[in-house]
Amino acid sequence: TRRTLAGAKAKFATDDATIDAAFRELLASVPIEAWTEPADGDWTLADHVAHLATWFHEGARALEVHRETGAWTEMPPEGLDAFNDRTVRAARGTPAAELRGGYQAGIDRLRDAVGAMTDAEWLDPEGFSWAYEDLHGHVRAHHAMIGPWAARIGWPPSERDARDRAG
Repeated sequence: TRRTLAGAKAKFATDDATIDAAFRELLASVPIEAWTEPADGDWTLADHVAHLATWFHEGARALEVHRETGAWTEMPPEGLDAFNDRTVRAARGTPAAELRGGYQAGIDRLRDAVGAMTDAEWLDPEGFSWAYEDLHGHVRAHHAMIGPWAARIGWPPSERDARDRAG
């Protein structure tokens, strides 16, 4: 509500910092050579990072376009699944350092766009959705998807895995 907006914005920023720090800790815990191993279904850690960076830019663009035109951006006309598939495939083979740079550039752009939001945009469900979903809501979701995989990277192989490898 307008009455609680200042506190809500402060909480949003605090949550963003906490979630971003946790996700960056996860990224730092994964050896570079593991970034191209399947982490969640068919996607690798590199795919997840590229995907998040893409959506940081999409969210920022939506907020920037709204600021300029007053109109909210529509979702990709091809559909979310097709858009995500196309953009993830386009980023495959990108070195991890470049993906990290793209992630940083995207999150910086989105944070700038969120920081420029008017109170009316914060109170508009569309504006809040672009800010929240493309910033820490999305990062939380992907962290949950890849967290278990990342935690298992350093585990010793189970007896079953050792037997399977031995043939």
